Amino acid sequence: MCVLPQLTQTRLIKQIESAATVLLSPYHRSLLTPTELAHSRNVPRSTIYRQTDSLLHQLGRIPHYQDHQTELIAENHALRTRISRLESQLHPQKSSHTIVVDDEKLALTVLELAARNNSVSDIQAATKIAFDLSKAPSAGTICNIIRQGAQLATQLLESVDYHFPLDAIEVDELFLAKS
Repeated sequence: MCVLPQLTQTRLIKQIESAATVLLSPYHRSLLTPTELAHSRNVPRSTIYRQTDSLLHQLGRIPHYQDHQTELIAENHALRTRISRLESQLHPQKSSHTIVVDDEKLALTVLELAARNNSVSDIQAATKIAFDLSKAPSAGTICNIIRQGAQLATQLLESVDYHFPLDAIEVDELFLAKS
């Protein structure tokens, strides 16, 4: 059932009645003429014809509204697709990709950023965004990771010099020869 305000419903009924009278009365003598209908409503006869024209104009615009509705539905679909694509770019963890944070990945990221001369605050911001953390690692945690990475690097260099002393000398000689 169509729910229209009473005033709109009454106006629409009068327009339909006027249109039926104007359009059908010449063919069906059982209906009132436009003059008789105007007299029964206590309005000028031109009001009956205006109501008929208004209704015919509204009915004529239905195809336009249907075309416009089709365009709006297509535009709505395109915008929803674009929004979902942009949201998946903004929040990749909410799409089919999941970001798994483990200590090794976090440590390697911190060491890489430190090797590129980033500040502790930059490292905190980058790790928070990269791993979608609710809270960035503390400055102490980052400094501990960097310190442990430096110790591992020192141990690695010492073991390389110990196990491969000739290779180390040759590398040094090649480096000095090129410079």
